[in-house]
Amino acid sequence: MSDHNEKIQSMIQQIKSKFEERVNSIKQRGANQIEQIEDDNPDPSTVEAILMMVFDVKWKTTSIKFDVPQFSMKLQSIKFDVPEVHMKLKSFKFDIPRTRMVIKCVVGNPFGGGCLVKTKVPEVYMHRVEIKTDIPEFHSKRVEIKLHIPEVSMETVEIKFDLPQFYLRSLDDVLDNQERNIQEVSNEMTADLARAEGDMKIEMKEGLTHEIEVMFSQMTDEVLVKRDEVSDQYEAAIAKTKAAIIDLKKNNATAEVQKLESELGEIVTDFKRIMDDFDNSIVLIHEQKNQTLASLVF
Repeated sequence: MSDHNEKIQSMIQQIKSKFEERVNSIKQRGANQIEQIEDDNPDPSTVEAILMMVFDVKWKTTSIKFDVPQFSMKLQSIKFDVPEVHMKLKSFKFDIPRTRMVIKCVVGNPFGGGCLVKTKVPEVYMHRVEIKTDIPEFHSKRVEIKLHIPEVSMETVEIKFDLPQFYLRSLDDVLDNQERNIQEVSNEMTADLARAEGDMKIEMKEGLTHEIEVMFSQMTDEVLVKRDEVSDQYEAAIAKTKAAIIDLKKNNATAEVQKLESELGEIVTDFKRIMDDFDNSIVLIHEQKNQTLASLVF
């Protein structure tokens, strides 16, 4: 998290420096305009000297306060059992009912032994069947995943600037139209300075918003990668179990089907619970991001 905190501080300093350069540019442009208006006067050596020829320049300390997020990370641990599946060839023997046709006496001799009428009739008997198929064997592997959940504190930052305020001197030796032009330059410089200050606040907020979005997006991606890894393991176990159940059902291995269906139900339940844990972590990160963005007040 120190990287993000350092980036934020560096960004604030860059925007502040850019603002100071813009203030100097406004002063330079104003001095150039005044030189053009008073082209008969000797050129002073500096921007400040030019401005002070026609203005009482007073400096006003402007303070901008805003809250900057400071990030620290809380390590959250999620522990769970991930199924490891190994397919093992097993042999199953069981009896299934079958029907065969046998010749039986249907009309006996009423006067003694023997049979008057014989015919084929169906007879049910139990047939021993042996099948061999791959059956999943489950082994649980204890897994611990550590997630970095952000903790955000807002720190008030105050930036102070000394901004020039321009007050027109009494210019007895200049023409009225020159005085009006100089006053227009003063008004323009004052307006430009106000715009520069407003633009700086907007840039500060946009820069902080971007940095917050990037940081929380990285954390979400980290959780999603780990979620996918766990999901792949569970989905593989579920797919193998379902395939084995289908195969056993085709061969009427009812007892083994019931056993695997019970194990499959437990796997699906664990799978849902663990995915919910991951999803709750993502929701927590998203909520923290929204709270942080809402705290940016300028």
